[in-house]
Amino acid sequence: MLDGAMYPRFTLFLQTILGGLFMFYEIALMNNCCGVMIDSVGVPFLYPLLRIFCGSTVVTYTHYPSISSDMMGRVEGGSLKVSLRLWYYRAFACLYWMCGQFVSATTVSYTHLRAHETPEHLVCRLLLEKKKKK
Repeated sequence: MLDGAMYPRFTLFLQTILGGLFMFYEIALMNNCCGVMIDSVGVPFLYPLLRIFCGSTVVTYTHYPSISSDMMGRVEGGSLKVSLRLWYYRAFACLYWMCGQFVSATTVSYTHLRAHETPEHLVCRLLLEKKKKK
């Protein structure tokens, strides 16, 4: 259910929803709800299900974002197809954000963050590091 090849259309959305439902079935219903769930696969739809129905603490290690503003910024053109694609990406990003509200702790890949660091992020990071040294 998590294999993107199973979904030739609406891959992000279907993989997230159906993969989350399948994993919830596997984790909660087949194995009696767990107290803490650590996700390193990236199935955000699972988070609210575990939190609401099992009372689980959800921790996630995010290797990379499924969709980000810089990825959406690369989609260019004014056609209907491009507009629909951007709407789809924004809707998915919104869903991902909503599911993230059910996470107790999040860790991210520092390497990925550094690779996508903008000049604004760099200034912010340097200021934070300077503040920590004091």
